[in-house]
Amino acid sequence: MIRLPTASAITARAAFPARPGLLGRDDLLARLNELVHDEQHVLLWGPRGIGKTALIAALSPHAATIIDPFEHMHSRQAARVLRAMDRGTQFLAASRSLDRAQLGAVRRFAWRFTTVRVPVLSRLSMRRVVRRECERTRLPVSLVTEAWVRAALRLAKGCPGAAIALVRAASDRYASTGRLPSPSAAQIEVRVRQEGLTGRLQ
Repeated sequence: MIRLPTASAITARAAFPARPGLLGRDDLLARLNELVHDEQHVLLWGPRGIGKTALIAALSPHAATIIDPFEHMHSRQAARVLRAMDRGTQFLAASRSLDRAQLGAVRRFAWRFTTVRVPVLSRLSMRRVVRRECERTRLPVSLVTEAWVRAALRLAKGCPGAAIALVRAASDRYASTGRLPSPSAAQIEVRVRQEGLTGRLQ
């Protein structure tokens, strides 16, 4: 998703009071809101599923333009962003890496962003993410055992987006077969979906 300067304002944080991917992120959201209100360009970075996109969606609507993923822009898009920055447009961006070799066309203006690393969530917060997503997808409580949750937490490795994707894949499989797959089987399904999406984007 790359929304360049013609994009509308992003959704306000108030619209996401119970979003599972934001559990345990209160302090980070407060810091990010301060940066946004100080009219800084903000670049969130961290691995896939850590919650960068969810955080961006929850920030102040005053930062109207989103770049996600930051590192996949081609030269023409990068030039448009640079011109918009010079005109005063504020940007929020997300990247999996700050490696200059991977940033490609955006290297020439990446220095203008305040970079914020999105940390992994605590085990307690991750457990809340998994349980809430299980409730949201209406997986039977009797099937979601403590052992199943622990296995899901090990696979998600502190990344709320990864946990949510895993639970949703398990829910979809349960809806179609009537059987709850193991977290490892659900993770395979997530990877298949992600690889398919990546292929369509290339």
